[in-house]
Parts: sequence; C-alpha cells; structure tokens
Amino acid sequence: MWYHRVLKKELTEEGAKRLEIHLKVLQQWRQSEDLLWPLPGTADLQDIPDDVAAYFERFREQVQRWHSLVSLPITEILNAVAQDLFDEPEKLALTQLFGEILRNRSQYILGVNRRMVTLEELVPELIVIAKDQRHLRSIESDSNGFDPKEHKGEVVVSTMHGAKGLEWDRVYLMSVNDYDFPAGLSEDSFRSEGWFVRDKLSIEAETIAQLDAALDGHEYVEGRATQESRFDYARERLRLLYVSITRAQKELMVTTNVGRFGRNKPALAFRALQSYALRGING
Repeated sequence: MWYHRVLKKELTEEGAKRLEIHLKVLQQWRQSEDLLWPLPGTADLQDIPDDVAAYFERFREQVQRWHSLVSLPITEILNAVAQDLFDEPEKLALTQLFGEILRNRSQYILGVNRRMVTLEELVPELIVIAKDQRHLRSIESDSNGFDPKEHKGEVVVSTMHGAKGLEWDRVYLMSVNDYDFPAGLSEDSFRSEGWFVRDKLSIEAETIAQLDAALDGHEYVEGRATQESRFDYARERLRLLYVSITRAQKELMVTTNVGRFGRNKPALAFRALQSYALRGING
C-alpha cells in the first residue's frame, strides 16, 4: 500500500518495527467491522502481546467514537478527528482546509444533482487529497509554525481550530451564538438538520438508527437519534469553545450576534460565562 511505504520512511527504526507488528495483527480480521464491532462472544485480541492488545482496544474505542460523528457536517467530523490526533497548529489548519474543500465538493454535488451528499461520495476526493494530488502539503512543509510573540502589536485573525496550541495576551471570540455553539436545546438550530425536513429531524442520524434497529432487532424510536446527534455536536463545539477560551493569557473578549436572519441568540455557554464574569465583578 502506498501510504504504508510513505509512513515507514517517516518512522524511526523502532516505530517501523512496531508498525510491522500491528499490520500483522490486523491480518487476523478479514473485515474492518470484525475489529471495530465484534459480535458478542467473539474472541479477539488474543494470542498477541498485552501492550499490542491494549493499543488495539484504545484504537477501537477511538474509531467507534469517530463513527458516532457521521451525522455531523464533514468539516466538523474532520476537525473532531484532527483535535484527537494533532497538536501542531499547521496540521490543524491543514485539516480545516481539507474540510472546506470537501464541503465545497458537497455543495457542488448538491447543486448539480439536487440531493444530499453521502460521506462515501467524498471518499474519492479525500483520497486525492491524501495522495497530495492537490499539492496542499506544501502549505505545511513551507510553514515554520506561527509564533504570536513575533507579531506583537498586530491583529492576528485565526479560526478557533487553527488557534489550538497558541496563546495571546488578549483574545476576541466572535459569533458565540446558539447556532454556532448550540446546547442541544429544542429551540437551537443545527447544520445537519435541513429546514425542509419535518420535525427538525437529522436524516443521516435517523437513517443510521433505523438500520441499526433492523440489524439488532431493537425498537426504533423516531427522533431519539436526532437528539443524540445534537448532543454529540454540542459536545464537540463546547470542547472547541474551551480550547478557544484558554488561548487568552490576560484578557478575553467574547461577543455574540443575531446571525444573517436576525434569529440567533447568545449561546448557553456565552450566558454562563457572562453570569460567571458578573458574579466576579459584583464580588
């Protein structure tokens, strides 16, 4: 596999040996589903070293969590995965760029075919990006990292994802409203829920829930999967907000807005921060 050869070139000798061991272990599963979602009573992760078994158990739990995010927009899925994998601002920014490319691709397919795009349809474009046929990795290789200390007295504009790992004396957070940072409340709006879908259901989440119910034989309850996907999205956004808040060393300015249609309200997290700040002021 081409990515196997590339990865080995970037590893130390010890890391390359560990990779070979893990690849051999992977061969015991004929399908990825057997590793990630083993059937009850199936014996796996046996006859291998304890440290390797522990690694694959952690890997399984991590990928299962990523699978639970499939109902979110593609940009949010990539950003969530990137935050688990990377600390370097350049890699986080590059992932943000990948997400924007895939989102634009989704919008193009939607405009041409008049239908929602599946994640499977974005795989070919993601493979093209992974093989660097878009020549995007030059952005990362040409960057020596961003040091805020070299830009004292200047206004630096960054995405919240791109700011991970960086710090400034003063930070301004914009648009902390209930659309960009929902809390799972009934009045919140979610990007994965089309305005034209009845009862504000998430089509992706509900479809997956119906398939799971059909396979497992349990009861399908309409709306439950939508609510769970809302909470998943709210948790991811709240983690992002926390990362953004902790970029400030001395002063933090948080603002909200009403959005394009004038319907957005301050996010629940914004109101909680506001209440906390006022209690501090009033002693």
